[in-house]
Amino acid sequence: MKNPNNDGIYCDYCGKMTNGDFTYYSFDFYKVIRVNNRSRIDETVALSADLCEQCMELFRGRLRQVAASNCNFAVRCDVTGEDLSHSEYYICKVACVVVNMTNQPYECAGCHAKRNPEDGPCPCFDGTKLVRIATVDVDDKYVELNFSLNIYNRFVDQLNRIHDIGEIEWTK
Repeated sequence: MKNPNNDGIYCDYCGKMTNGDFTYYSFDFYKVIRVNNRSRIDETVALSADLCEQCMELFRGRLRQVAASNCNFAVRCDVTGEDLSHSEYYICKVACVVVNMTNQPYECAGCHAKRNPEDGPCPCFDGTKLVRIATVDVDDKYVELNFSLNIYNRFVDQLNRIHDIGEIEWTK
């Protein structure tokens, strides 16, 4: 989730704010619908969440553990290794987003003209605020994962209680 100044994000999983030059991971969940033993992916995003680098690293560790196990299911949960062949589950498309603020030019928030902050405010009517526009590189095909219904629900629960607990469920 973007922070109020629009110069960084809050991790939806741990609540930490990250700004400046940073990398974050955007998780988009889609429900897999089963009809007559056939699966199709719902086109509507069921949930979106942004994770910071630290939470993603913990998540990667969990994925490595499951990947190292010998689960020979046609479709498995990438977090638990559980067989999903006949279960309701979610596909999570993860995008890696790299944000670079260093050495980026300032521009007027009103007219979008490039400005040097030392030159003072822009002469345009709305030019009282200068903003720095980041360069953003997105790898929208970073990884695609399967989440069992149980793991999806635990993920959602964590997002819902982040402000109260702030404890990372994946480490339990």
